Amino acid sequence: MAICSFTFLLLTFCFPETLPANVLHRRAVRVRKETGDNRYYTKEEAAEKEVHFKDFIKEIFYRPFALILSEPGVLAFDAYIALAYGCFYLFFEAYPIVFVGIYNFTLVELGLAYMGFCVGCAFAYMIFLVYLTQYAVPRFQNNTFKPENFLVLAMWVCFLLPASLFLFGWTAQVHWILPIVWELPFVMAVFNIFQSSFAFLSMSYPRYLASVFAGNAFMRSSFACAFPLFGQAMYDTLATPRFPVAWGSSLVAFITLIMAAIPFVMYKYGELLRGRSKYAN
Repeated sequence: MAICSFTFLLLTFCFPETLPANVLHRRAVRVRKETGDNRYYTKEEAAEKEVHFKDFIKEIFYRPFALILSEPGVLAFDAYIALAYGCFYLFFEAYPIVFVGIYNFTLVELGLAYMGFCVGCAFAYMIFLVYLTQYAVPRFQNNTFKPENFLVLAMWVCFLLPASLFLFGWTAQVHWILPIVWELPFVMAVFNIFQSSFAFLSMSYPRYLASVFAGNAFMRSSFACAFPLFGQAMYDTLATPRFPVAWGSSLVAFITLIMAAIPFVMYKYGELLRGRSKYAN
């Protein structure tokens, strides 16, 4: 909560507004206030005056699901992000089985086992910086960058996700340090899949970005809620005396391996799908 509060304050008071429509709206408000002339307004303000309550409710509740159901790219990345997020929450079920059940960790030691995720975040950010400086920025500077170029980052790391789950499951009983080590490639994959997917969706659907992210948050949170509910039962059912979390982790890893095709497919066909869309940029 403390970290989230700090981030919220930092974003609220230190980051400037960058949406052109909002910047223009604030300028119009300032000019009206300074001059007393109400003729200064933006076209978005004029359009909002004609919006009825029914249209407002439709925009809030209908459009996010309409985008998911009608846009293959939105559905694909919502499902991919939701699966990755669900896998993260699945560790809250797998770790007690490994560290308490096998290695007899105390609750404090169990909590410290999650520190591998923090180290993984540092490495994940380094990969992201390399992508930005060596790949993205040069293409932005020569005006050749397109939304699909964001997916190159996901293509770099997507196979780390199933690999880390496989290795976590099948080496958990070898030594207690190994499950912690495999947290690093897991976070490196999830962090950069999130970054590339969100950036791709932002650049592809700028006008309906709020609805896109609302639908994504709904699907992502649903998976995060569901995975811990069936995680314990899945591990108990698929466990063997020697490998308590191997087959459960492998089941999820196989699914993430299949889903790893999404960045490659969208990189090839994303521009074609955007061209046929009524929502995309």
